[in-house]
Amino acid sequence: AASVAATFRFLGVDDAFRPRLEVKNPAKASRSRLAQRLMASPPGWARGAARRILPKNTRKGIYRTATRLNARPQDRATMDPQLRARLVEDLRPEVERLSGMVGRDLGLWLQEPAA
Repeated sequence: AASVAATFRFLGVDDAFRPRLEVKNPAKASRSRLAQRLMASPPGWARGAARRILPKNTRKGIYRTATRLNARPQDRATMDPQLRARLVEDLRPEVERLSGMVGRDLGLWLQEPAA
């Protein structure tokens, strides 16, 4: 929320504006790997039968519901420290250039995240 407020100030957005901040893409894991495999690649006979019996929108709805029911929340995996260090070094010139373009210190992007 603090980052959004700072960005809005930078852009000149009215201070009275309060957006609804929601998680749109939370990390998830499958409850059942078997169910996930079957949904991703169903047996040919099941796929054929479903196509003959159910309209496309119904099949899509069943798939979305089954996928949602098979998902469970999961913490996001942390990035490998060696990969992060390599990305920081590769992107350092771009971050510094962008920092100059926007007139703000973006050095936090180049620092190790707080544990």
